Amino acid sequence: MSMPASDKATNVVLVHGAWANGSSWAQVIKPLHAMVLTVLAAPIPLTSLHEDIAVLERALERTDGPIVLVAHACAGAVLAACRNERVRSLVFIAALTPDEGETVGEVFYREKPHPEAPQLASDRDGFIWMPIDRFGTAFAQHAQPADAPLLAAKQRPIALQCIQEKSPPPTWKTKPSWYLVAQEDRMINPATQLFLAQWMGARTRSDGVEPYATGHCAAIGGQNNRRGRNQLSGKSEFLRAPDATSSSGLDGEKHANTLTPKSKIGFPTRSKIPSEVGSRCRNMRAVVVKRRLFTRAHQGADAC
Repeated sequence: MSMPASDKATNVVLVHGAWANGSSWAQVIKPLHAMVLTVLAAPIPLTSLHEDIAVLERALERTDGPIVLVAHACAGAVLAACRNERVRSLVFIAALTPDEGETVGEVFYREKPHPEAPQLASDRDGFIWMPIDRFGTAFAQHAQPADAPLLAAKQRPIALQCIQEKSPPPTWKTKPSWYLVAQEDRMINPATQLFLAQWMGARTRSDGVEPYATGHCAAIGGQNNRRGRNQLSGKSEFLRAPDATSSSGLDGEKHANTLTPKSKIGFPTRSKIPSEVGSRCRNMRAVVVKRRLFTRAHQGADAC
């Protein structure tokens, strides 16, 4: 007889974004393993949104027990579409989180790009590659200089279909969610990230104490990404997985995703919210929206 999911170890499933692969989580996987968590870096093909979702669902079949899903960048749309009942919470790292009917591309281009951001265009087969010279200046500017050529050499392109396909209803409307804003991101405007986190009702906080702001690839090595890696690996704080039957979030808090739907309280649609909101967000100093990983699979379980 199989064990109930709540009595099994928590699985942390990491999903990479565009121009990367599962190895981009290496610096996060090591400390998570040290915390006796089961970790899986799920590879997605980046060929279309629905194909990426299907691949993630198949990857989750390799796990047993409660799941924490973690997504970087465009994988936020993939993660939010996952319908696996064992998923307890969602963690978004500098991620794009389109609402139902929106596309990744629409959310990505919501704010003006950084001056160092690359000019992106698809090849004749419909795939978008990151220009090699942009890895060290925009994609991972905080990485060690010797790492940029390695990142460029092993990049996985993203298909146009991934950013043009409309998203299904996202699960962050019903599941506890956390979001890490990369304050020095040159790929996805930090103002867009903060806006998305607030729109989702994801748990957030401002912290101007820690001197290490992170770039787009918070999980990749480099001194200025130390804070991002610490946040991802759970070194800064512990969290517990909520009971599967409870509407409470971590540490017994009611999660923000259960608020009255915005459409029922006269809240404006995302397209009607002025971009000036994002401009004010950019002026906030050292804002880091913190998202923490689970270290406890069930009420009463021993802390990792």
